[in-house]
Amino acid sequence: MLIIDNDRVSDRDWIEARQEELEQALVDADSSARQEAYCCITQGGERVGPHHEMRDGVMILNRRAVWMAFGSLQGEINLIRRERVEALTHLRRHFQILDRVQMGE
Repeated sequence: MLIIDNDRVSDRDWIEARQEELEQALVDADSSARQEAYCCITQGGERVGPHHEMRDGVMILNRRAVWMAFGSLQGEINLIRRERVEALTHLRRHFQILDRVQMGE
């Protein structure tokens, strides 16, 4: 089972966040973990706006990736209205976490 820790936030550059490790961890994870890792998963299965990274075997938020995911939604034309609302609601929760949690590692 994949552990998700929303009390840890990384400020690591997204390029350095070892996205392959996250993708590998999500292969065996349940659907709720996959939904948590992305802003939304479209009806067609497209994964939009990844914003977590793996650290010590735990999925944590990446501050820079949350902002990048928000920015990418602005130009995402393939989302239907429901998916866009779902994605923005998801990110809003993460912005609240970022406000609560001190700057990470």
